[in-house]
Amino acid sequence: MRIQKKFLFIFITVGLFGAGTSFAQKQLLPAVRAGAVKQPLQVQKNLIKGVSVPYSEHLKDACLSWQPSVKMPQRFMASPKESALWRRLKQQVLLKRVDLHRPVTAWRKHLAAGGTGTGHLQTLGEFQETLQEIDNVGLGDRRFQKMLKYMQGIMPMREYSSVAVANNRLLLNYLQRLYQKFTWMDRYPNQGRQALKTVTSGNLARQLAARLQQEKLILLGETHFRFEVQQAVGDLIVQLKKQNPARRIVVFSEFLALPSQGKQIANQTLETYYRRIDAHTAPQLSKQAAAKQPYARGVFQRLLQARVEVYPLEDRDFSDLLKASGGQEAQALGVSYRNKTWARIIRQKMDEIRRTDPDALFIVYAGTGHTSWRRQSPLPAFFAPEKPVVVEFQFDLAFKNNVLYALWGADSAPFSNPQQASLSYWEGADAKQLVQNSGFDYLWVLPASFRGKLLRQYLAWAERMQ
Repeated sequence: MRIQKKFLFIFITVGLFGAGTSFAQKQLLPAVRAGAVKQPLQVQKNLIKGVSVPYSEHLKDACLSWQPSVKMPQRFMASPKESALWRRLKQQVLLKRVDLHRPVTAWRKHLAAGGTGTGHLQTLGEFQETLQEIDNVGLGDRRFQKMLKYMQGIMPMREYSSVAVANNRLLLNYLQRLYQKFTWMDRYPNQGRQALKTVTSGNLARQLAARLQQEKLILLGETHFRFEVQQAVGDLIVQLKKQNPARRIVVFSEFLALPSQGKQIANQTLETYYRRIDAHTAPQLSKQAAAKQPYARGVFQRLLQARVEVYPLEDRDFSDLLKASGGQEAQALGVSYRNKTWARIIRQKMDEIRRTDPDALFIVYAGTGHTSWRRQSPLPAFFAPEKPVVVEFQFDLAFKNNVLYALWGADSAPFSNPQQASLSYWEGADAKQLVQNSGFDYLWVLPASFRGKLLRQYLAWAERMQ
């Protein structure tokens, strides 16, 4: 008995200190807004009110930016090799020792301030039940759990608040749908291997551009802070312009900020903030402004030189409100509302441009957390009637959050040789369903380049010298 108590004490100590493990990834500031979260259905129904989250004010130049491949902390720091009994023990210990006292305190503060246990807020018990449901999604599937370890935006908020309630409800719905998609891919004949065609030779940018010539809306999802990915994004868009010189090409990007609204937001709160969209909301990027961009500067300069129009999507005015509220952990809610705001901006500009150029090609350049069909409130779902095409750019260090990698393993194409560029796409009668469940129409795998390696080594050295 004494040995067991000693073992439990050691485990709790390790768990408490280990739970705070940090990871070097892009820290998108999530948005919060009171009210229920609705899933997108159709364009006209889904362009509803929302708020956006600005990109980090501290983004560095992509050429000098590097984020090491650090495993993301899984819920309760579980390892796929651990037994189910061991994981349940860790959940019970950490849930009781670390998390529950915070929502209890917040719940008491809510009641003391005149709040009630009814309305859109959950009771404390319901809040804890939602947390437990989140932790149990796909718990018996080690492959799914392993994939979650490398995904962003899946950590629930464990301190009780109206923001946490809304965020966790959305997160639970997202994880349940994600597991359904994972299961569908797993049960598909041979997990879809025969339906995925992979090309490894020739100019991949030129080949992909040729396949995309007739599209109306293309979403490019990148792995952040990778010079190689940004180079490929620029190559593809420039090729599209070369193959369609007379066609108007318009790019919207997560990495460009909307103009500040100044004093208009002086008295706003997270619950009342709303970005109104009109013809002046997202001004076209100029060459002077492109030269000052802290992220993907080279991409935007190439696009402007190729006579491609570029417009911003990100709203940085909301960052001050978000920071003041302490809601940075509401990542699921943040991505959902950001996508809704972006969709309103894109729709307004699309309608405006199509009055004079009905054949214009629209491209969205953002992170895969926004463009993939697998994510919550996916951006392409807002434009389903447009039949959008999703291109996912993956660097070899980011393979492990891919559903195909989780199911097929590292020895299967297109992951078996990360030092060789490859372009994969779905074919066959079930291609549409495979797109919806895998998240992409095209998967472009990029190897590390010599320049990219040098830039990452330089930044790593610069960070050590600070």
